[in-house]
Amino acid sequence: MSARRPTTQPIGKDKMIMAKGGNFLSQESIKNNHKVVYYCRICFSIIAGVVAGILGLTNLPGFLCYFVFMGLMSLGLLLKTGFSVKTYFFSWNTIGTDNIMAGAMTFVLFWVLFYDIVHIYD
Repeated sequence: MSARRPTTQPIGKDKMIMAKGGNFLSQESIKNNHKVVYYCRICFSIIAGVVAGILGLTNLPGFLCYFVFMGLMSLGLLLKTGFSVKTYFFSWNTIGTDNIMAGAMTFVLFWVLFYDIVHIYD
């Protein structure tokens, strides 16, 4: 018998693809995981903006608040995956850096909004 190379077979609508480590990953699952990371990043950006605005942070401390919150979110996702990122994503960069700018714009929006609401008459 000849050794057959594993193929990627569609299972219903879900297609399987081979990752670098030889593991098969579901495209639908990977797409869903990316949506979850995007949703988490936007939610944490809103929270960070509200915190920075209420605390009255301006300039560099405000942006440092954003990066601290993004670091905490990335750490939380790493803990949730059990530090085996390749099982859920193609690369660890997905957790660390994807959608940073989309989150930053949301952060600035809520930062300015809550800074103006709380500190408008200071």
